[in-house]
Amino acid sequence: MAREKVKVKWMSVLGGCILLILSIRTSPETLAYGDIPVPEYTNWVLGGLALLLVWYGSLGHRLHYNAKNGPQVCPSCQKTVTNNKQVKCSDCNALLEPLDGFYERHPEFKEKL
Repeated sequence: MAREKVKVKWMSVLGGCILLILSIRTSPETLAYGDIPVPEYTNWVLGGLALLLVWYGSLGHRLHYNAKNGPQVCPSCQKTVTNNKQVKCSDCNALLEPLDGFYERHPEFKEKL
């Protein structure tokens, strides 16, 4: 069984971690925008935004790829699947790819046709 690669958007994760550290280490008294005071809940907002960035960078960005429309194909066994809710191949458990443009992305399978 082929092992799937986990894609991580490192800039989102790094930005979220930096923002989380800043929200923990910064006291609300030191935050100000010129002469305008910043509310006390700013650290909570920054912390929540940081957690959202870390979640998006590690897991959330993959949700878009799982919602593809149209038929999909397994890159391992070249089985075509029309069920849009299915994410992995039922035979070999590999992640499915859209059929549109599959043979341009994988020219080695085009020779086997």
